[in-house]
This record gives sequence, structure tokens and C-alpha cells, in this order.
Amino acid sequence: MTRMRYAAGLAAALFALLAAAGFAGASESRAFRIEVKSSGGSRGLEEAVRRDGERALAKAAKFIGHEPTGPFVVYIAADDAEFEEYTGGMAPSWAIAVYVHDRRAVVMRAESFAGDAGYFSSVLEHELFHAALGHKFRARPGALPRWLNEGLAVHLSDAWESPESWHKRRADLYNAARKGAALDFNDLHYGFPSGKFIAELAYAQSHDFVSWLIKRKGEAGIRHLLDGLADGDSVDVALKRVYGDGLEGLSADWLAQAAKPAPIVWAMQFFAAFDTYIWTGMALLVIVAGMKVFLGFRRKRKFKLVYPGGGSGYDPEDDWDELDEEWDIDDYGHRPWRPGRRDN
Repeated sequence: MTRMRYAAGLAAALFALLAAAGFAGASESRAFRIEVKSSGGSRGLEEAVRRDGERALAKAAKFIGHEPTGPFVVYIAADDAEFEEYTGGMAPSWAIAVYVHDRRAVVMRAESFAGDAGYFSSVLEHELFHAALGHKFRARPGALPRWLNEGLAVHLSDAWESPESWHKRRADLYNAARKGAALDFNDLHYGFPSGKFIAELAYAQSHDFVSWLIKRKGEAGIRHLLDGLADGDSVDVALKRVYGDGLEGLSADWLAQAAKPAPIVWAMQFFAAFDTYIWTGMALLVIVAGMKVFLGFRRKRKFKLVYPGGGSGYDPEDDWDELDEEWDIDDYGHRPWRPGRRDN
């Protein structure tokens, strides 16, 4: 009887544990619920977006130490007109996806999922990281600097809204740092430039600076920084508590590091000017060939001046005969044999 009671108690405990796990899973599913709205998209696509979206939100929640609640919407616009409508015309023309904070919605262009599935998932992950951060800072949205928001989203997803090579942007960042043309992070607190090239530089700076901060104190340091900002600390105060210096000092240290050329930067610099090297080499070959032709004509002209009539009557053997007459056998011995030598 005692064994039966023990077995029954154990079964009840296991049942309760499984029920609690199921309830937690259901709660997590509701917390990360994704609604997908697309024009002409298949049911399989919508399920994939929903699944990848919930996974991305869970990853973001773990990274920042905050679980967003409530549904988020992912709009897949079929054309530019729908993209403009869903975003309210506020997104730059080069953007392939954006997060609209007021609508708690990610809006993606159709071409973002027409090609590489991995790229689509990365862009979706990037935008949903904005959603998770937006929920954490919903009470004080202006407290989160744009450079930190974008830098973390790129760091976590390895993608952003414009499909450009990170190696190219790293080379552009190096050039800007070396020439003193880097952007001031204070100017990137509330927004980014709308021009494509300058926006690429802003994203590259933000990503590189945030990655540099993560290398110093790890992900835990970033979580402490976000907590301080969400609790009301200014950027300088929050940075000093975690990294021991304010934005100006930290950005100066980072900028000095960014101005040092990495191997990938040297490679990108070489390939960026590769066509210049080709044209320079071709020009040098043309110059060398021209000099050879010029010197050849000059030799022919000099030959005609010395030997009028094109050198008719000239016999190279005459030079040898004159040398034979001047050769002193007693001093030098017999002259070496030469092809075609005429013995007297």
C-alpha cells in the first residue's frame, strides 16, 4: 500500500510538472505571438515567418534580459505601394524592411523573401530585435540611443535593412576614421541620416562601436547598460557605471582603434582600386612600347646618316679586317676563332 501511495504521488508530481511546463510553453508562445499579414503569400510562408519570428523574439529576450509581451505583426508588402502604405511613407527608399514602433509591426518588402531564405530570416531577426528593445523602453523611448539600438540589432542578426557587404562598409568606416570624417554619436542619438551612403556609415559605426563594447564587458555589460538607460540614467552615466568612461572618451578610444587598418581593410582597399592598377599597368606598357619604337626609329635614322643610301656598300667584315691589322700576335697571341672568319 505504501508503495502504491508513493507511485501515485510520484505520478501526480510528474503530471503537475508536465502541466506546468506545458503552461509555461503556452505562456511563452502567447508572449512571443507573431501575426503575419501578406499579399499573395502562401500558408507555408506565413508559418515559416511566424516560427522564425517567435524564435527571433526569444533570442532577443534572452540577450537583453527582457521578455516582450503582446502580439507583433509582420507585414509582407507585395509592392512599393503597399510598403509605403504600411510604413506611412517614413521609410527610406533603400530600406528593405523596417520596424514601425507605433504599430508594433515589422514591414518587409516582397523581394526580401524572394531570394535567399537565410537573408530573409536575418533581416526579420534584426527588426524583431528592435521590437524587443522597443518594448523594454516603452516607458522611455527617447532614452535608448539610435546608435545603440541599431548597433545591437546588427550585432545580433548580422544583417540590416540594406543588403550591402559588411566588408565594404568596414573599409568605408576605416577611411572615415582615418580622414577624421566619422560621425558624432551624439548626432546619432535620435535618428540616422536618410542618404544611403551616410546611413551605411552610421550603421557601420554603430555596429563596430557596439561590438567593441561587447568585447570589453561581454553581453552582461550590455544588459547592465540597457537596464541603466531604462531606469533613467543618461547615456554618459550609464556608460561610466559599466565601462568607466563617458561617450566622448569611449568613442575616442574606439575611433583610434577603428583607424588602424585590419587585413580585410587592406584587401578591400586593394580590390576597390584594382581597376586603377590595371589601367596604370596598361599605360606603362604603352609608354614602354612607344619608347622602344621611338628608339628603333632613332637608330635607323642615325644609321642612314652614317651610311647614306641605307648602308649600301657596308660590309661588317671590314671592321674585323681592320682589327686583324691592328692585332699584335706577339702581345696578345692568336685572335679567337669567330664564325665566318677569313684566314689570310
